Amino acid sequence: MRLIKMLAHFHVKGMAGQIEKLWEYGAYAEAVSVITYEGDWDIKKKWQEQILEKLPQLRGDAFRDACYTIKALKDCPDINAGRLKEALVQKDLDRSDKTVLFYCIRALSGKEVVVDYFLDFLSVEQDPYLLIYAIQALERISDRRLQSIYVKLLDRYRTSENAQRDYQGSQKVLPGGGCLGASRPEGQVVSNLMRRFDLFGLDYRGAWKLLMNDQRWEEWKRLHNLEN
Repeated sequence: MRLIKMLAHFHVKGMAGQIEKLWEYGAYAEAVSVITYEGDWDIKKKWQEQILEKLPQLRGDAFRDACYTIKALKDCPDINAGRLKEALVQKDLDRSDKTVLFYCIRALSGKEVVVDYFLDFLSVEQDPYLLIYAIQALERISDRRLQSIYVKLLDRYRTSENAQRDYQGSQKVLPGGGCLGASRPEGQVVSNLMRRFDLFGLDYRGAWKLLMNDQRWEEWKRLHNLEN
């Protein structure tokens, strides 16, 4: 089985012909690897329902491979974020599993169905790396409840040492007029959150400057009725 998985990752031809036998044997992790790395779009489409059915039971490489396949099928009418609700609530997903799952959801339609999960997740999660992917997963979702949580997260991270360093980088003018983007995890959380508010109607450099000015930040929150 390890050999089969290795061959799939190296795109060895002919592996797709073994998917049915692998599935029959219960070698789901290996079958998913073949579907992901060797299977073309038609093969992915053919096996999508089986992958969605098994996704909550998979972990590690197999779980992440399945997410990549689902993301590749994002334009199919029967693929949407709601199909991943059961996987989202699994308690034993590690950081890598969650980041890839959130990355997959970011590309899917129908994210309104999973907003309640993310409301809870964003309210309690302390890992900035996971917060980055969770915030990105909710692109193009406008929800007042989310905005309130975003403001709380901004208040938590905007004064952190790493966010302050990324703020300083944002104020430096590079050749061509650009500036340094956020590179530290806490700064990236802040940067992604600012984009959820369209940079407060400013450019990137100006948005950082508003956020780091206590008076201006409090005024912006009052103006938009988003005070804690």
